[in-house]
Amino acid sequence: MRLMPALLVAIAAASVGQFAFADTADVKTQTIVEVKKKGAHCEQDPNCFNRYHPAIKPVARAKPGDLIVVHTRDALDSNLNINSKAKDVTAIDVNLIHPMTGPIYIEGAKRGDVLAVKLIDINPNEYGYTTIIPGFGFLPDLYTEPFVANWKLNRREAVSAEVPGVRIPMNGFMGSVGVMPGEAEVDKWLARETQLGKAGGVALPPEPTSARPADICGPNGSHKDKCLRTIHRVKTAATWTSSKWSKVLRCCCHASLTAAASSSATCTTHRAMAKWQVRRSKWAQS
Repeated sequence: MRLMPALLVAIAAASVGQFAFADTADVKTQTIVEVKKKGAHCEQDPNCFNRYHPAIKPVARAKPGDLIVVHTRDALDSNLNINSKAKDVTAIDVNLIHPMTGPIYIEGAKRGDVLAVKLIDINPNEYGYTTIIPGFGFLPDLYTEPFVANWKLNRREAVSAEVPGVRIPMNGFMGSVGVMPGEAEVDKWLARETQLGKAGGVALPPEPTSARPADICGPNGSHKDKCLRTIHRVKTAATWTSSKWSKVLRCCCHASLTAAASSSATCTTHRAMAKWQVRRSKWAQS
C-alpha cells in the first residue's frame, strides 16, 4: 500500500501529458524562404552571382507575402578582417563587386509588374569596413591613398579604432533592390552605358574577369559580352549616422530576386529578413 501514492502520481502525470500543448515558439503563421550563403566567397557559392543577365537561373522560389531571409556577403567579396591594414586594400579585386544572393523567383509575377519589397529586419555581422581604393569609387582624383576603417558592429552602434572617439548609431538599410533584366533591358542598358562612356562619363561595360557565375558571365561564359555589372554609378551601403558624423560603411550585403521573365534585388548588412510582395502595376520603360 505504501507504493500507491507514487503510482497515482505516475498515472496523473501520464494523463496530463495527453493534453499537453506545444510551446508557443512552435506555432508557425508565416511561410519563410531562406537562402543561405555557402563557402568563403561567391566563387564557391551556387547561391551567389555578381553580374546581371536573364540566363542566370533562380536558386529559390517564393510567393507574394512570403518572408525571405537572405544571408549575404560583404560588398567587396573580400578577405578583410578586424586587423586589416591600408595595404590590404590594394589587393582587392574590384571585378568581384558586388556579390549578390539569389536570384529568387517570385511566383505569379509577370513582365511589367512592380515588385513591392518591404524590409522587415537587418541583422549585421560583427565586422564591417570603410575603404578608400585608389582609382575606384567616388572622387578618386582627390583620395589617392588606400585606407581602411575596421568597424565593430552590433544592433546599437559601430565603432572603429581607425576613427577614434566616434560611435555611429545603427541605421542599416538595403544596399540596392532591383529586377533581373530581360534581353530587351540588357540591350538598352548596354546602349546607354556605351553612350555614357563616349560622352566621357563613368561607364562600366561587361567585364568577364572574376565574373560569377563563370559559365555564363566568365571569360569563357555563354553570355560574357552581355553580363551587366552589379556596381551602380550611385551606390548606397549600410550606413550609421550621428548628428556630428556621417559615414558610409562598406559592409553592405546583396541579395536578389527574379520574376517570370526577369528580376533581382539586393540587401544590406550581411543578414537581412525581407518580406517581398508583388502587385500588378505597369511601369513606364525609359
